[in-house]
Amino acid sequence: MTGEERSMCDVRCCRQGIPDPRPPYLSDPCRMRGPDWTGVAFDENTDPEAVFRMFDKAMSLTSDDGFTIVLENSASTGPRTYQE
Repeated sequence: MTGEERSMCDVRCCRQGIPDPRPPYLSDPCRMRGPDWTGVAFDENTDPEAVFRMFDKAMSLTSDDGFTIVLENSASTGPRTYQE
């Protein structure tokens, strides 16, 4: 852990089609679990077109019942204490 703050999201879009080796902005998911989830880091290495394709694929894989997008800013305004 570096103490560095990163902007990330988890996208459920199936891991098929992700190049091997994986680009540096793609990783295991941060919060979600399951084989279809991929983590995306937003930084200077991120390929916007590749991420938009992932979003499009995620939307195409949803059921006709709709989908949910959750935006969460869980930054704490109080002091932080590191715990193992």
